[in-house]
Amino acid sequence: MKAERYLVLIHFAAKATRANLAEVADQIDRSIKSNLRNSQAICTTPASLAFVGESDMSAVSLFQCLASSLRPGDNLSVLVLARDLATSHPGLNQWAVRHL
Repeated sequence: MKAERYLVLIHFAAKATRANLAEVADQIDRSIKSNLRNSQAICTTPASLAFVGESDMSAVSLFQCLASSLRPGDNLSVLVLARDLATSHPGLNQWAVRHL
């Protein structure tokens, strides 16, 4: 299977997550690094993360791997990025140029 390019969006909405944010962030960081090649954070806030990267897994499989690090109430989206990408976001654009 050819590697897909993914955009992963995480919103830390659960009270349990916010109470243990450093621990959850470490778990997510390890999960991202073990499941996405060429991964890069393109946006981070105290309550959210956006990553891009490549994986041989399907979006559903990647979602399931990453979701295991989150708490009920957190929000996770895994989106496949097309080969043709148009963005004004500098971090996403830099990543796309390197990995086309």
